[in-house]
Amino acid sequence: MSDRMSGTAARSSWAVPARYSARRMTRCFKAVYYSYVTATFAYTLYSTFYATGPAGYLMQLELDLFGRAELKITAMLLMLGWVFGFRLVVEIASKLIPSIVWIDGDLHPPGLQPNDGVRPLSWKKIMGISATPTLIGSIVLPCMYVISQQERQRPVYSIDLSSSAVDLPRDATFVEVTGVIARTHVVSFELTSDTLSVHEWYAPITEEGWTPNRPVRYVVYAKAEGHSDRDAVQPIDLLQSGIARIKGRIGGSLSTIAENGLRSRGVTLASPYVLITLESRDHTAFSWEDVAIYMGVAAFFSVFLLVGLARGRSVEGRARAIEARSGACER
Repeated sequence: MSDRMSGTAARSSWAVPARYSARRMTRCFKAVYYSYVTATFAYTLYSTFYATGPAGYLMQLELDLFGRAELKITAMLLMLGWVFGFRLVVEIASKLIPSIVWIDGDLHPPGLQPNDGVRPLSWKKIMGISATPTLIGSIVLPCMYVISQQERQRPVYSIDLSSSAVDLPRDATFVEVTGVIARTHVVSFELTSDTLSVHEWYAPITEEGWTPNRPVRYVVYAKAEGHSDRDAVQPIDLLQSGIARIKGRIGGSLSTIAENGLRSRGVTLASPYVLITLESRDHTAFSWEDVAIYMGVAAFFSVFLLVGLARGRSVEGRARAIEARSGACER
């Protein structure tokens, strides 16, 4: 009888290891991990969309090598860089202070299981965390819509570059600039994503008789989207010869590739410079359709968090069950 029981225990010990050896992150480091992923993902989208920071340098390299920059490839390369960088940090921390990173049976004294005193997240907390992106979106996005509508009521300030310099009020949003488009110094780029191409133009607008040795204070930005080069046509506003009147919205800064492109054409930017985006005051910068689209993105992140946290809770439950059976076999 005892031999039979010992044989059963031996088979059970062979089927279920005495200690659950799979490593799991500590709660503190897991919070750092999720925060890092969220922050780097958001920054990657921002950096890629505005072609600035690390993404701007990657796009510049793509333009130099291939004549165009692929948005998705840029974002993927940037995310891979963040992932490998974090992986390196994890490896270093695991060797120096492993108890900060991992919950491991070998790091605990005998008789103390890795999960003792640690409970998995409750469903209430999981639902609360998962709903956070949607909740934030439902508050922030309507506010952005209201602000956008209020901006449409702001006045349009006129600037004539042939006259003395005019200082814009700090709250200026829309301007009408009268000057000359430096057509020989216009730079353009093509950014692609799948079958969609986005063409961007950056044109200095100056006073008459301008020469490249003088700094440029006003730069006009325009873009056009299309599925081919024929669809993306340069705006007629940038093709004006002689005195031109440009209406647009001021604000923002040049992307890294735009600054490099203007410098390569011999343009010296004033400090500070003013970026003018071709956009009418009557144009709704943020519509209800935009609100719906971004709410959909927020809902996607909520579902992503829900699935990830639910899977983590399931894995934690299975690990506890294995540990419980392992302890029973040892006894």
